[in-house]
Amino acid sequence: MTALTARGFDDETFDRLRVQAARHGRTMGAEALEIIRKEVLTSADRGFGSRIHALFADLSLDDFEVPRASAQAGGFEGLDEPALAEEEDEDRR
Repeated sequence: MTALTARGFDDETFDRLRVQAARHGRTMGAEALEIIRKEVLTSADRGFGSRIHALFADLSLDDFEVPRASAQAGGFEGLDEPALAEEEDEDRR
């Protein structure tokens, strides 16, 4: 088995790794190895779309209100045009 030495951790990262390792009942080295193993194996085996899908897999379409398209091109039922304009103004700020 090969070895890896990691140096240059800032104090906050080091402390968080120590706490996370304790929560999982592992040494810091074992915790770091598990984090690296998960990241390398999951990101290498799946493409970008699959990783994005995994982030949102627990969400349901019922969690979102999707406006229905109206007969007018580009219009949506249930959206108030002035309210939409206000939202666009806020986005520009």
